[in-house]
Amino acid sequence: MVLAGVGLVVAGTLARTVLLGRTWFYLDDFALITQANDHPLAWHRLTEPYFGHLMPGGRLLADLVVAGGPFHYGTALAELVALYAACGLATLHLLVTLFGPRKGVLVPLAYFLASPLLIPATAWWAAGINHLPSPRPGRVGRLGAGRALLQ
Repeated sequence: MVLAGVGLVVAGTLARTVLLGRTWFYLDDFALITQANDHPLAWHRLTEPYFGHLMPGGRLLADLVVAGGPFHYGTALAELVALYAACGLATLHLLVTLFGPRKGVLVPLAYFLASPLLIPATAWWAAGINHLPSPRPGRVGRLGAGRALLQ
């Protein structure tokens, strides 16, 4: 059953990769990459809010894109794909921790992987580096760990 869940995560990741291959940078992406290119990596820049969003992880990911060459979309694509896969695997772990290794956990996992709520986060790089790295895998992982402690 866990292998089937991993298979669903792989299939969902491949589908998002194909869709992402048809996109490119958009709006805020240019500002974040330009800031990473123009200013050296420093604590001040990492903790500087971007339109009210504190996103040190996103700024680090922007520096990785710049390290691959300014506006190198392959690096941005790899970041989003890795973050999406991490979210899927963390969700699988949570579901198996909460409900055990049952076939029934595949239904909510498939819903999560195909959820329209993840489309902006996986189609627009700036949204993805804001939404995918911090709350989702971390929150899901903490919920699973908390459940394991209660058992």
